[in-house]
Amino acid sequence: MRELLHELGRIAADQHGAFNRVQALDAGANDNDLAVWVQQGAVRRDGHGVYCFSGAPRTWLQSVRVATLEAGRHAVASCETALALWDIEDVPHDEPHIAIPRGLNHRIGPATTHEMRDLDEARVTVRYGIPVTGVLRAVLDDAMTAPLGTVKRRLESARRRYDISAPAAVDAIRRHARPGRTGIRKFRQAVVHEYAHRANDSRFEHDANEILRRAGVLGGQSRFRTLFRDGTPVEFDIAWPEVRVAVELVGGDHFRRRRVMLSDLVRRNRANLDEWLILEFDYDLVIGSPEIFVAQVLQALALRSAA
Repeated sequence: MRELLHELGRIAADQHGAFNRVQALDAGANDNDLAVWVQQGAVRRDGHGVYCFSGAPRTWLQSVRVATLEAGRHAVASCETALALWDIEDVPHDEPHIAIPRGLNHRIGPATTHEMRDLDEARVTVRYGIPVTGVLRAVLDDAMTAPLGTVKRRLESARRRYDISAPAAVDAIRRHARPGRTGIRKFRQAVVHEYAHRANDSRFEHDANEILRRAGVLGGQSRFRTLFRDGTPVEFDIAWPEVRVAVELVGGDHFRRRRVMLSDLVRRNRANLDEWLILEFDYDLVIGSPEIFVAQVLQALALRSAA
């Protein structure tokens, strides 16, 4: 029995002094052993089916780990709790927020439980010995209730702390965007606000290519140079020459400078006459609505491939 308690101590050492009944049974203990240890004062009950070693200090981190252990093996810290575990600035250590797969209907306390159907997309990892959603997913989940200004500040903090690129933030939008997804609109706005003003033309091209690559849209050639049939040279930002599809990335100069706009109109007309299919996107659309950007490129490639 002493050896069993020692084994559970080894398990609990990585869990802020906590373990649950399932782990105890897996280690070879039974309910009677647990009752004896509680009576002897070696451990204390701390939640339904969760125990903590009496010598382990009561901390906020322990309360979060206890909540995930009580909620079951698929439970992870989420929302503000996840942001705090990621060390995002100015996030309080309040009552734990725990995410569980939809359908489990498992209520725990004291904690706030969120049933989510897309936890498989949450990029779950471990921080401070606690399973937690990825940092971008944490910002997105927090946007369910946080005001837009708070979402912007927390995304900025995450970007600075973890050097999050625009394509990574956009990929989070693409993976989680669906009709009725609470918080996705504020998350889109925060991403556009955080990255749009940082992008020059070179950065824009890099980000657009990376977004397409992450979505599995391959084969595009950056800064593709060719000749129109009348001999005029042209360069497309991204092109699939075998099917004559090109993407043009529209920067601010296209709207501010009339000469640039007229030049692009002439070039686009030449491209149409040469049977090129040209898609134009600005930075706000690429970053804020990547699913539209990717879907339209795929539709153009499919249309030309079938022709």
